[in-house]
Amino acid sequence: MRPVLAAVTITLFLISVSGCAGKPEPVTVSLGPDQSGDSGELIRTNDLPADMSGFILYDPETGTVIQSHNRDVPFIPASVTKILTILAALDILGPDFRFDTFIHAAGDIVQGRLAGDLYLRGTGDPLLAMADLMLLAARLKAAGLREVAGNFYYDETALYRADMIDPSMDEDVSYNPGISALSLEYNTFIARWERDDRDRDSMKITLIPDMPFYGAGIAGESPGKGIPFKLVRSGIRERWLLSPEEKRGGSERLPVHNPGLYTAFMFRKACAMHGVILPEPKAGAVPSGTREVAAHRGRPLSQIAEITLTYSNNIMAELMLLASARKLAGRSLPLAESGEAVAAYVRSRVRGIDWSGFRLENGSGLTSGNSVTPSQMLGALVYADSRTYGERTFISMLPASGWEWSMLSRLYGPNTAFHVWGKTGTINYAIGLSGYIFTSSHRRLLFSFFITDREKRRAFERDPDRRERDVRNRAYWWNERMKDAMDRVLEHWIAVY
Repeated sequence: MRPVLAAVTITLFLISVSGCAGKPEPVTVSLGPDQSGDSGELIRTNDLPADMSGFILYDPETGTVIQSHNRDVPFIPASVTKILTILAALDILGPDFRFDTFIHAAGDIVQGRLAGDLYLRGTGDPLLAMADLMLLAARLKAAGLREVAGNFYYDETALYRADMIDPSMDEDVSYNPGISALSLEYNTFIARWERDDRDRDSMKITLIPDMPFYGAGIAGESPGKGIPFKLVRSGIRERWLLSPEEKRGGSERLPVHNPGLYTAFMFRKACAMHGVILPEPKAGAVPSGTREVAAHRGRPLSQIAEITLTYSNNIMAELMLLASARKLAGRSLPLAESGEAVAAYVRSRVRGIDWSGFRLENGSGLTSGNSVTPSQMLGALVYADSRTYGERTFISMLPASGWEWSMLSRLYGPNTAFHVWGKTGTINYAIGLSGYIFTSSHRRLLFSFFITDREKRRAFERDPDRRERDVRNRAYWWNERMKDAMDRVLEHWIAVY
């Protein structure tokens, strides 16, 4: 259990922040009783598991609940969590906030040689790409730099650093990479394997990009059915060992677990291509007295929010969470404490809702530890709907049914396409969808809908063979059946209301 003093400190800071000028006023949500009693029939006719599902449908014009079921029961929100993370970040950081990346120098450049140290400093840009590092390298070359006499440091101290988003989940999957103030290309790299032309009985493995702290080989035994690589870690060094069951060529995106070091090596590579030679990178904070010699400006937060909600990228959500919590607390916080700080902020903004059972362990939803009720998520949506973010509204950041990414294959018929604008969430045995519905009678409604089988989820997490095809298929088909049932309810709401 964390010390009580830490929790009190965060709470006191939140109270002072919420009273600052420019901060949005809290919204009081009074949901009141349901206006319809046919939820039971709706559940039965659409094959919903009554004790594992919960929803609420709300009319913001009249302030009334049209229909609900288990609206105050906590569920696993999965990636619907990103709604909470993003609305808090837009408040705390502001829609025009940018994550910038800087190059600092200690000393002067004389005849192409920097007499002191060079620093790469990140603030958490979730969209930093290799092209941006190439541009920074070109700017160093244009400034006359050709080599560094001192050290090359990377500074990731602006935010908390972690090897994985959720350590309880598999460490070899691309959606569970490390997080850092210096993150690059969503903190993933590519492994390719193919038959070796010189020895047709062996595989040639190529890691892209090549890194001095990465290695590849063939595992002595299978890491498990459906698992292409076994990861062996020793400090910063990683060996990615291909399963001997892989008989054909293929490729896989793999997670970066040390993003700061990875980004620094990639910047070193970019500089080398421009004829600027840097020493091997070391971790170190930028000291006072250095000068900024180049910078890359990140995109406005409102754009990052839209991309995150549309494509549900986990790294983007976690970096927004960490940056928001840092501003709230005045210091860098670990992921779980950042979740607590942002959860406290959301509770302070949305009043009139029972927040019992509400919990954020991270900002992306890649965990079974997050918990929210349909009423709590609905309250957050009402709050978001009451605000504008620069020239944007919250609904304009959400993907549309039948059209975009996770909503592409959902509700795509002529009577439902573009009628639902929402954020999906899916982990095995837990799904969710929350957002806006435009009905056939031209009403604009808010809704939140979750289905969770906690018993099956716990069993799945304990299962040592959870990556095997049969186990994964059972989880997949459970999720698909529940999505179909959920969509039938949404179709009913669109048609009837």
